[in-house]
Amino acid sequence: MSLDRREVLVYELKNITERIVKLQIYLSSDDNKDSEMEKILDEELQVLKNYQEIISSKIILLMKKK
Repeated sequence: MSLDRREVLVYELKNITERIVKLQIYLSSDDNKDSEMEKILDEELQVLKNYQEIISSKIILLMKKK
């Protein structure tokens, strides 16, 4: 049984959201002391959030079409 496009996107959204939460937890922890790495991880977090918005928009669009 194959997943439809919306199911795949929902799965992707779940995974990306989990990555965002883990990264936010790490960035707020004491383990994060390297300012150069923190800057890179902050940039990564922003990219992940943008991607999350894109996936959410796709899901909404697909739901409107059904």
